[in-house]
This record gives sequence, C-alpha cells and structure tokens, in this order.
Amino acid sequence: MNLCLFTVELGKDILTLNELTFLFDNMIYHANLLSTDEFHATNTNHGMFQDEALLIFSFYFNDIHNHEYYYHISTERLKNYFDMFISHEGVHLEHSPIYHFIIARMILKLSKFFNSNQDIENYSYYHSLYKKMAVYSTFVIKPDGTLPSLGDTFNGLKGFNDLWIDNEEYIYSLSSGKKGDPPKDSFKCFKEAGYVILRDDWKEKENAVYINFTAAYHTAYHKHSDDLSVWIYANGQDIVSEAGPNGYDYNNEFTKFGYSSFAHNTLIVNNKGLPRVDKKFNSTKIIDYQISPDKKSFSATGINKRFKDITHERCITFNKDTKILIVEDSISSSKIGNNNYKLLWHLAEGIIPVIEEKTINLISEKSNEEIIQLTISSNHPVRIKTVFGQEKPQLLGWHIKKMNKPIKTYTLIIDVNSNKANYHIPINIKSEFIIN
Repeated sequence: MNLCLFTVELGKDILTLNELTFLFDNMIYHANLLSTDEFHATNTNHGMFQDEALLIFSFYFNDIHNHEYYYHISTERLKNYFDMFISHEGVHLEHSPIYHFIIARMILKLSKFFNSNQDIENYSYYHSLYKKMAVYSTFVIKPDGTLPSLGDTFNGLKGFNDLWIDNEEYIYSLSSGKKGDPPKDSFKCFKEAGYVILRDDWKEKENAVYINFTAAYHTAYHKHSDDLSVWIYANGQDIVSEAGPNGYDYNNEFTKFGYSSFAHNTLIVNNKGLPRVDKKFNSTKIIDYQISPDKKSFSATGINKRFKDITHERCITFNKDTKILIVEDSISSSKIGNNNYKLLWHLAEGIIPVIEEKTINLISEKSNEEIIQLTISSNHPVRIKTVFGQEKPQLLGWHIKKMNKPIKTYTLIIDVNSNKANYHIPINIKSEFIIN
C-alpha cells in the first residue's frame, strides 16, 4: 500500500524513469506473491490486510493486463473472510473487542471504496455489514466509555469516534451518555458469537451496572483461556475484571499469564487451566438465554467442554430492579473419583475482599465503602481464600494496566474437592454507592 501511494501520489514527479520502473517491477512481484494461496494468510485479519493491499494495487494500476484478476481475487477473499469471521449478529469472531472495531473500520473503508468505484454489489454488501456491526459495538463499550480487556484488548482502549457517526445509540454509548440517545434494550445476547452483555439502565450513564459474560471459541486468533468468564462494572468503576493482555512476546511470563486461565474468572481443574488454543472450536458456547416478560430480568447459560472429561456450565441471572446477579456453576466429571475444582474471581484494582465465612464483602479502597456482597453456597464444603500479587507456584492476582507493568490485585479462589460440584453465588450490587 505504501509503495502504491508513494509511487503514484508522491514519487512520479520526483523519481527518474528508471527508479519508477524499479518500484513498479517490485510492486508486480508483491502483487503476484499476494495473489498466491501459499503466501496468503487465509481466514485471518492478516490475510485481510494482504487483500486490501492487492485491491489497492489493482485500483492504482488498472491499465495493466491482469489488474482484473487482482481485483477479483482480493474481493473474493475479503468477502469469504468476513462471511466466516463475522457472525450473523454482526460480531467479529476473533475474541477481542478492539479487533471488532478495527475490522469495522476496514469494512467502512471498503464500503466507501466500492461506492466510489460504482461497484454496487460489493458496496451494498459492505454497507449492510457495517451497519449490522454497530449493535455489538454499542453494547460492548463499558459505561465509562472504555472497552473491557477481553482477549487481546489492552486496558483503557476506547471505541472509535470515526465509526457510526449517524447512529445515535452508538454515540450515546461511546460518550457515556453525554450525546446521542440511549438504546431501548438493556440486555443483549449474541448467541452465535458467544457473548452476553447486560445493563441495568442506560440512563444511569457512567454509573450503570454493566455485566459481560464470555463463552466464545471460534479460531486460534486472539483467543484467551477466558471460557465462561464474567466481567462486572458498577457505580463508576470495574469491580470484577480480568488481568488483561501483556502483548505478543510469548516468552514473557506475564504474557503467558495474561492469556492463561489463571488471568480470568473461570475454572481451574487439578491446578491446571486450559491451553490458549486447542482447536476444540465451539466447545465453549452460549446454549440458552431468556428475557422475562416484563423485560426486567435476563438469564443466560454457557457451557465449556474443553477440559478432558469435564463439563462446566455457568448460568447468570440479572434483575434490573434488585441489582442482584446470580451466578450458578455446575461442574461434573465423566470419570470416577474426585477432582480439585477452583473458581477464580479477579477483583479490579482498588477492590479489597473481606471474607466472613461464606460471605465476601468487596470494599472500595478509595472510599472504604462496601460496594458488592457475594454469598457462596455449594453442595460440598468449599474453601475460600484470596491471593494478592502471587508469583509462585504460578502468577496470580495481577492486573496488567500497561504492558510489562503489572499491578498487584486480589483474586478470590473458591476451592472444592468433588466429582460433581454446584455453586450458587448471589452477587448483590449496591447501587446506592457512587464513586466520585
């Protein structure tokens, strides 16, 4: 893309004919390489960018004899990628909210490109797809305007203000209610994609309750071991969050931790988590959801069968009026004998747990006020403990606020030895307390 831009827009009046010929021959080499199946990173966003480059080349050099071939192969591949990795609900399926926005921006660019080139068929496809992607984008943004650090989405990132500029609901979400109009729905289940996102009341703006439930595994790209993880934001701050990613240096111990099960609100079996990827696609998914007739209560159930011989089901139920979230876990083994099951709950920075038998009060360090209360019941005796900035036997109790700059945080561990275990955890969110 840079070669095309430099040669056509900038270099033509500066470079000599020999220099321009050299660059053109180099671009022909690149175009031929990009058009091969062997070089193409099929079914990834990397392949998408390769096809964008080939499409731009065919546009800039539309007088060469095979430019139509480059145009055809790039447009065909792009459509195949989007058909495969954007759900029918309009959600990008590479497990990270920030990539949903990156892909949406690309689709907007393609829509404008095909419109300007009077390719009505492709324009209609991309224009429709772009509009559809606005719904998830609107709901996934937290009330404070930032994205949850799911998958490879770094801490503190925001939605893009150059997208859906005429969508009043997206603008409302992006601006934390300062502009636009609040969405009509409080609950959204993107079942095919594997996400459930809930709010109590959009009109509460940055102080709304926000819950994000993840049950997604579609591809190896940007996947973390976050199966059935829950994120809770309320009263102007994150309360139950995740460690977050630490970049792409896979030899770095905090990078390994960031994508491991130990960095998410999920299940550990016999002190082991799941691998980041294992090709057991669709072994984690949403299997059911319901909205009450009065639209004040919502429930959804996800399942994870990625552990060998283990099935984990998690059902969440949220009531808008009571502000109570109930999390119910059912874990079972198909083999005889007990396992050690641990459920992890990562508390956000500045949240301190106080344990009183089976009740856990979460205190805001900033105000010294109780903001959430959890009560744990199980069909077997449970042990409840916390860790804070643990380094051995594995990293646990860390929040990666910035790359390679982890901060110590608390992680709750709910521990039981059993073949089958059931947990019932009502989480009372105290909405009258507001962080200023």
